[in-house]
Amino acid sequence: MSNPFKTNPHKASAKIGINNNLIAVCITVLGIMWAIAPNRLELGILVQFVFAVPLLYVSSIAYTKIAYYSHIKYWDVLGWFTGTTATAFVLNIIGVLLYFLGYPRMTIIYFLITWILLFIYTLINCHYNHGDKVVRIFKFLYFVSIQVVFGLGAIYF
Repeated sequence: MSNPFKTNPHKASAKIGINNNLIAVCITVLGIMWAIAPNRLELGILVQFVFAVPLLYVSSIAYTKIAYYSHIKYWDVLGWFTGTTATAFVLNIIGVLLYFLGYPRMTIIYFLITWILLFIYTLINCHYNHGDKVVRIFKFLYFVSIQVVFGLGAIYF
């Protein structure tokens, strides 16, 4: 059975770099917010900071296995799910923060722009990779569902 999350070592290396940068951003922003405006750390924001960092870390260490293991399917899937979930959390933080700072319309615009751009990315990816359309659509829907549940859900429910 083929691996629908196929990542080559070069792509895995890039994902590790992105994850590490996102961890640094999360820790820095959390520290600044904690120091300057701890009252702005609503539960919806704090939970996503708390989950994003370990998810990004696990994604990075899973992707390191791709460089030197011959059996990479499960590492690849683990790296993708943890990395995608964490990235959705990091992007959610911006939307939730916008809302709690008093910009509800900007929050909706932010999420819509994120989803529209990701949808365009998915369409282009489907165009160039004909065989993986179901996987590409699943990845898009998974990301959006995380943002709806934990982003909009943190605000409106």
